[in-house]
Amino acid sequence: MPDTLQLQVTLKYSTPRIWRRLRVSSDATLAELHHTLQLCMGWSDAHLHCFRGSQGQVFGDPEQDPDGMLDWIDEHQVRLGDVLVSDKHRLYYDYDFGDGWEHEIRLEKRLPALADEQLPRCLHAVGFCPPEDVGGIPGFAEFLHALNDPQHPEHEHSCSWWGSTEFPQGNPAVDQINTQLAALGGVGHQVHRRNAQSLDDFAGLSPNAVHALLYQTFDCPELLQWQAPNTAELCQQVPLLRMLASLLDALGDQGVKLTARGNLPLAVVRAMLTAGDPQQLSRYPEALTSIRSELDCVPVHFAHVMADLCGLVQVRKGRLLARKRFVALGRNNQWGTLYLELLECILRTFNWAWLDHYDDCYGIRTTAPFMFWLLQCHAGDWREEGDWLEDWLRAFPTLPMEARDRPYQSAREQVIYAMGHRLFSLFQWLGLVEQQAHPSSRDKFAVAPLFMVRATPLLGQLARFNIPPG
Repeated sequence: MPDTLQLQVTLKYSTPRIWRRLRVSSDATLAELHHTLQLCMGWSDAHLHCFRGSQGQVFGDPEQDPDGMLDWIDEHQVRLGDVLVSDKHRLYYDYDFGDGWEHEIRLEKRLPALADEQLPRCLHAVGFCPPEDVGGIPGFAEFLHALNDPQHPEHEHSCSWWGSTEFPQGNPAVDQINTQLAALGGVGHQVHRRNAQSLDDFAGLSPNAVHALLYQTFDCPELLQWQAPNTAELCQQVPLLRMLASLLDALGDQGVKLTARGNLPLAVVRAMLTAGDPQQLSRYPEALTSIRSELDCVPVHFAHVMADLCGLVQVRKGRLLARKRFVALGRNNQWGTLYLELLECILRTFNWAWLDHYDDCYGIRTTAPFMFWLLQCHAGDWREEGDWLEDWLRAFPTLPMEARDRPYQSAREQVIYAMGHRLFSLFQWLGLVEQQAHPSSRDKFAVAPLFMVRATPLLGQLARFNIPPG
């Protein structure tokens, strides 16, 4: 049974000191603690937040960092008792990065849990928290000065902004805080139960599973396990790996001289294209028959970009050279290791807008891991491209909101085009899907060609889902 942790939470640099004494379950997540702190301190949860551990860790909500630039540890996956182990440890809660409200959380006691004790619970509350957007501790001090001094030049403005001529004195009512905490706990349990239930819109996954799939794609073995064998056979199954193997052969020990624009020589481009097989690289392989430079061949150019992003190659005095790690991976047939590295780089680092220049559709890459599940739900089934995309949009209906208005295309049309072009191009190069023209496309009067898409057997071999009971 989890313990009960007694915490003292202090708003740093506040004078007089503003603080709370709380009791919280050691099993509570940092995400749950965030909501508890917001209510107990009196904030309105209108700004970004994060937790900082005493060992330098930073915990936060991945939804507030969709591009992963802040490199947060998911606060939903971290238990408070695992962070505050003893009274020597400190946890810091930062709220509103503009105003910079910093809270110190100190473990006072670790107590045995009582079956009838309401948790979380506030024991003491001293001082009212400052108003939102007041400008941090210095701004709060200036605000109080102006509010309390009728002669202050900002007095009228401060009173109007605050809605009163007085800031509350004394201490918040603990009973009122605990009543609100009890309601918060009830809502929290309801939300937890709802998020654990499978939904039709998520093709049978629960919201919790979808969250883990999107933000812990390679670090959630209880949901999804990756098994990429280090074999030459894997290399032969994946067009991207075949192109990289061809590049590695071309580089040899001396590398190759790049063009004046930094592109691969045409002979290398053609060799990589042949290795990748135009039929497996493009819906329109005939468009790859007459190329004059690397930039004319998007799949090869993509392979070059990925080799650079993954640190497989380097440029020295105008020559492209294979790094020792790239040579070792190829020599030892460690294609599975390289494959997972490439896949993670594509999902986390590579800019998908490079493929079509719809630079405002960033949510497509974020939600793309959902397609691993969707493709496996229809394993082996040929489906129209539009059916796949409609299922994807059903799960994430807000994606069109990211597109800007264009006179010739609705936001929904833009996003659907970008979704299909980006995902199915990348997944085809990764050997995860295959495509063929729809039978109706053979009609010479068809206005636009339709394509059928299905998952390859490779996807089922690489990604093994362990779906928890719904």
